Amino acid sequence: MQALGRTQVLPRRGGREHWPDGSQERQVERFYSTGGDSYHDVRGGFLSFGLRTRVGMTYEEATLEEAYYMGKLAEFTRQSIVLDVGFGNGTQDIVWLERWAPDRIVGIDVTYAHVRRAQERAARMGVPETKMMFQHGSATALSFSEASFTHVIGLESPPHFDTRERFFHEAYRVLKPGGRIVLADYSLERDPATFFERMLVRQGARLWHVPEKNIYGRDGYIRRLRNAGFYKIHVERRGADVIPGYVADHRQSEALWQTMKVRGFWQGVVGGSIIDTAVLKLYERGLLEYIFVTAEKPPIKDGEAV
Repeated sequence: MQALGRTQVLPRRGGREHWPDGSQERQVERFYSTGGDSYHDVRGGFLSFGLRTRVGMTYEEATLEEAYYMGKLAEFTRQSIVLDVGFGNGTQDIVWLERWAPDRIVGIDVTYAHVRRAQERAARMGVPETKMMFQHGSATALSFSEASFTHVIGLESPPHFDTRERFFHEAYRVLKPGGRIVLADYSLERDPATFFERMLVRQGARLWHVPEKNIYGRDGYIRRLRNAGFYKIHVERRGADVIPGYVADHRQSEALWQTMKVRGFWQGVVGGSIIDTAVLKLYERGLLEYIFVTAEKPPIKDGEAV
């Protein structure tokens, strides 16, 4: 695909990829496809954990707050051309478009049910095809030309990538000089100290389809971004405002009922509860942290990168 010009009309629907058996992409697509075609606009259409900046926030308020916070970190303008990797239902993209009116938002996701759902959501809201496009694909093998975007955004999707480090290199490639990457992600806060902690980390990752190569701490995260070429790297720890509140909210009867309507009892309620418990235990033991990450691709100065 060529770099996105201002006059190019973007198709509402793209093609479907067929991931090889046993691939990370196929496993993640299967995991998120359950309920992906449901027409229930459950919990505001958001899939993220949310950011709780005050006591008593509902899930919808917390996820909307997180979407706004990501937009603030990105510093969107009307000239921004945004790539959202792993967009879920595309709800945050609608928020960004309405709040900041960037020139264009392009989303890519390995789950085809998400693509269809996001396309339908954008169409129902009357979003012009020149403003927003969602397509099926992998963040580790982007089909865009170099320097196509001013921003690359990942809202809790990077843990699933095979690998996150490959994605960093792809994000750097498609960003324009001076472009910014903004991520909401997870990292290890410390190394597991016991056999039980090592098993807790591995099993939590396995249940949530996170490759072992993506399990590392803040220093490893920064080093990989630097190796990809990024600078001005900032990592903000916000687990206290994210993880406990999300798990508590998700355990409420109404939330469980809504989840069951969409994803079923076994995968939605039972499987989801197991994953939530694992995430909470990892956080409480000081092993897991929720982070917001920003970094930039160096600008061009006198024909050379700074």
